Amino acid sequence: MREGLWKPSFPGQAAYLLPPIASYSDGPAGFRYEPGTALGDGQRGMFVLNEFPSGKMRAFRLARDGAFFKMVDARVLNDGVMGIGLSWHPDGSLMMADWIGGYPLDGIGALWRVDAKDGAQSPVRPATHKLLTDDLARSSESALAIMLAHADQRVRLRAQFELAKRGAAEALLATAGIATPEADMLPSAKTQQGCPAQLARLHALWGYGQLLRRGTADATRVLPFLMDADAEVRAQTAKILGDAPGKARTHAHALVALLNDDEPRARLQAAIALGKLESHEPAVIEALFAFAARDGATPVLRHGAATGLAGCASADQLAAKN
Repeated sequence: MREGLWKPSFPGQAAYLLPPIASYSDGPAGFRYEPGTALGDGQRGMFVLNEFPSGKMRAFRLARDGAFFKMVDARVLNDGVMGIGLSWHPDGSLMMADWIGGYPLDGIGALWRVDAKDGAQSPVRPATHKLLTDDLARSSESALAIMLAHADQRVRLRAQFELAKRGAAEALLATAGIATPEADMLPSAKTQQGCPAQLARLHALWGYGQLLRRGTADATRVLPFLMDADAEVRAQTAKILGDAPGKARTHAHALVALLNDDEPRARLQAAIALGKLESHEPAVIEALFAFAARDGATPVLRHGAATGLAGCASADQLAAKN
């Protein structure tokens, strides 16, 4: 406590930890992220949490801050209901458990439906509800690929997992952008509540990453994405390669160039991925040391460098650089 290990980053703080973004909320209970079509337009992109036992429902958004994030738009949405657990209903409303009672447990409680004013009248929400309750096993691969461009994260995730379940590598790679790398909006998004092409591409990459972890896909097929024009695509490609077992370790050298990427998020994910792949090649280790020397003053990038070196360098190699 005296050393301030629990505080957000400040000069002189210990370098061996990854500090929090902010000090925020007493007794956080239920916690949810607005998925894209829930509640109303005013709640897009919000993280919502209940603060127990104060009875406050708080919300905030995140904004990019280099390789990390910062909290913005923090506010209190409601005050007075001792809410705890939160869950999205498929219809776009937010279900909240109300503690009401005390200790010992007395069984007193309530379930609330929370919604934005006029939110239920949104034409998007019934269509999303249907997609969330349909049996996707009956959907074609092309229809599922279209769902990867849906505005609602829950729909995108359902489609991603169904495509991965089917082992649909070609459909995932096509949506990831081999065929349309310069698109601002996927064609499939134009007839729905579409999301930017970036999100659809990322879900496709994550789905292919599921196949990599299962050992049923070829890691070499995503290597071109390490040189993609979109920095987040480069970063997430590094991430799925780092999580892939076996033969993907032979591709560690392809991640080294990303340690010098212009975008800090790509550098961060490359360093973490190299640590997971545990490459002991001298060139990889030296590149990680150079990355640590250059970017180590930034806590989250220092964390990436430490993770990379912990996986790749021996104790003797680390001690020699002391």
